[in-house]
Amino acid sequence: MNLADKSLVTTDISENTVRHRLLHTTRAYAFAKLSKTDDCGDIYSWHADYVGKLLRRGEADWEAMTRSEWLATYEYAIDDVRAALDWAFSPDGNAILAADLTAASVPFGYQLGLIEEFRDRVKFALAWVSAIPMRQPLVEARLKTVLGQMEGNLQDVSTDGRSTIASAAELSDTVGVAKYQVGPMVVKTIHEI
Repeated sequence: MNLADKSLVTTDISENTVRHRLLHTTRAYAFAKLSKTDDCGDIYSWHADYVGKLLRRGEADWEAMTRSEWLATYEYAIDDVRAALDWAFSPDGNAILAADLTAASVPFGYQLGLIEEFRDRVKFALAWVSAIPMRQPLVEARLKTVLGQMEGNLQDVSTDGRSTIASAAELSDTVGVAKYQVGPMVVKTIHEI
């Protein structure tokens, strides 16, 4: 007998995708067991890596899909995204991975209408990155670019928002990666008009 027959796993079959999810009580029980093993850190790391790949795919699809298509494809993963971010920012996590995951998670904030939550996560990630002894200009530029764009999408851009946009533009020039140079320039130009 399989787990679905025993009602321990739900199976969602939609279009070409099949997803299996543990029921909440089963997931809580499995998590309690896992947290007592030596493999827990490796599992969290593997999960964060998986979520990172999912986020990069979602980020690429964000511009290629309609909102309803994007939601149908990625909405299910919001709890996984939050869990990966929470672990990556934990003492056992990885601040650079956390910052990268945060920047890549912004499409979830936009598409799911969780802009304030993800803006707060970006600000939190920036605070973590600035506390790292070895500066990470590429990660910092990416986060500041994302935050500048998020602030730029709000009606009233605060002084802090303008400062973030200017800082992102400056960092982007330092990093020299064209992908991260364009965003701050566009947001900055829009707000100068």
